[in-house]
Amino acid sequence: MAEIFRADGCVVKVFSNDHSPAHVHVSSAEHKIKIDISGTEAIVLRAGKKERKEVDPRFAKKALRLVNSRLAEVRAAWEAIQQHGK
Repeated sequence: MAEIFRADGCVVKVFSNDHSPAHVHVSSAEHKIKIDISGTEAIVLRAGKKERKEVDPRFAKKALRLVNSRLAEVRAAWEAIQQHGK
């Protein structure tokens, strides 16, 4: 796991050898969410079977704002971490 940045009470992380699509994990003291960064704009990655819990919409909006504001940096970090993990 590599931390990309912290901002506004959130931590943005990438796990090495993680599955597609390209995504980051954003967490705060109370919430966590996966954000898909594979497109031209970051979007919420829908939870799988293990994670049925609904995401707080205010946290989702905050996480998307943070990741979209630094999308090129986040995407470059994801690619570098995935390459390093191989």
